[in-house]
Amino acid sequence: MKFFVATTAAAALALAAARTETEYVGPSTKIVANSSEVPPHYPWASVEDFFTQSGVDKDELEVTGRLLCNADSPKEKVYQISDGTQERCFVTYTPTSGATDGPKPVLYFAHGSGGNAAHCGEAKSDQQGNTWLDVADKYGFVFICGEALQYEAINNATNQPLHGGLWEIPEVFTDNSGAKCDTSDSFDNQYMKNLVAQLAKEPEQFDTSRFFVTGCSMGSAFTIWQSPCLHQLDNVNVSAFSSHSTGLKKKGDGLRFPPDTYNPQYSWGECPECQYWPTTVQENQGLKACVFDNTADPNEQEPTFYTSSKQFVTAWNAKGNRQAETHWGTGGHCDIHSYIDIATCLDDGTGRLIGK
Repeated sequence: MKFFVATTAAAALALAAARTETEYVGPSTKIVANSSEVPPHYPWASVEDFFTQSGVDKDELEVTGRLLCNADSPKEKVYQISDGTQERCFVTYTPTSGATDGPKPVLYFAHGSGGNAAHCGEAKSDQQGNTWLDVADKYGFVFICGEALQYEAINNATNQPLHGGLWEIPEVFTDNSGAKCDTSDSFDNQYMKNLVAQLAKEPEQFDTSRFFVTGCSMGSAFTIWQSPCLHQLDNVNVSAFSSHSTGLKKKGDGLRFPPDTYNPQYSWGECPECQYWPTTVQENQGLKACVFDNTADPNEQEPTFYTSSKQFVTAWNAKGNRQAETHWGTGGHCDIHSYIDIATCLDDGTGRLIGK
């Protein structure tokens, strides 16, 4: 399997030394994927890195079998679970103090494409200088880093391995498909069910009746898909979720999304059977949507992801859901203005996440 990357090895190595695993880089050095320019993530692979104009299918990628979850402090713990097919993992970060006593509420974070659960919550500070762990310490909630199944391939330009996680979000969503929350629809449905079940074994630590979901980029797509699915379950209570830097793709809307991991000759939402991605928006009573994005996402000339976030809000509100709370800022892809603002939106003045 070959990957045709329009950049030199020296340039890729220089980029790798200058940024974090999945940080969006500027326009100076890019690869071409699905007929649109996208940033490289060497050696951590994004969807764009894996699926270029070579037309590689996901079936050709190697599942590494590696679990990259790790605990960097006594506050962190690694859990291993199954998704029904593969061994998977997640990391919990539990503050020793905070606004809540006893079992603590849970905020689940879904990383972007190419990510993993190593160094949980520390990878990127917001514009206030806070990490998610700082916010968890401040308010006393448990922060969880999920980890997508990890894949590997060879970068043809550098002959170095590309490796990273891709969430198993279903490909086809239509007006008749439903939200695709069954385990037969995706092994990530089973992963999330098993994660919640694992937390429920420690009720003195984790309060799964106060469970929240957030993510950015492909993690935002995962959040938009999974939150209504979790909202349906009996053993967990998801009252709010927050998205950032990816919203709703509608077939034919002109938005150039990354390659569809099932059929990379198409972008997400543009396969022959597709109507939407990453979900079919439905009515979800009792579920709040917090939608964050920036007006230059991914750039001022073509704010594709920002437009998709606005499109998701329109679809969400039109289904009779509680009107989404929106936060539009300046900046680009996954530029987070304030994690506290996200937590505050999720809490919604109830004290369920950050106390009163």
